[in-house]
Amino acid sequence: MQRFSYAFAVNPKIHRTLLIGGGAFAYPRYYLAQYPDCQIDVIEISEDILAIDQKYFSLDAIRNERMKIICDDGMRYLQKYADTYDLIINDAFVGSAEMCRDLSAVQLIHRHLNEHGIYLVNAAVSVKGLFSTKYRHFDTILKREFKETAMMQCDEQRSLYEKQNILMIASDDSLL
Repeated sequence: MQRFSYAFAVNPKIHRTLLIGGGAFAYPRYYLAQYPDCQIDVIEISEDILAIDQKYFSLDAIRNERMKIICDDGMRYLQKYADTYDLIINDAFVGSAEMCRDLSAVQLIHRHLNEHGIYLVNAAVSVKGLFSTKYRHFDTILKREFKETAMMQCDEQRSLYEKQNILMIASDDSLL
């Protein structure tokens, strides 16, 4: 999850982030500690996951005015509200619109990005070979919607032919 910080290297003016998929809230903990001048909205679809986070991971210990927790489907939330963000991270693996990875979902996410905003997606895919269909399809969608795209392996030792976590990054600004 520390690889998500790549966005801050590209755009150090990030102040407001949306994380779709809270999970065990590992990234929000890191984010709050690393970026004391920033705020994060975290969408988690599962009330059960939030209850587990509360019981076993002391979610109340990290709750503060810089983190808003929303129990909802990420796409439903974006359809209902007009909030905009400097960074949207999609770390969801369940929910609507194929985990926010179809064209209409990407267009909706793009509308919720501020100028110079970055969309970052954690995807479990193969980048090359017979099983790279999902990666190639989503890469095509990102390239259709954004001016710049990039891909970053989370574990550079792994072969691009094997399924792994990669970050797919998109913006209308340079990603270098």
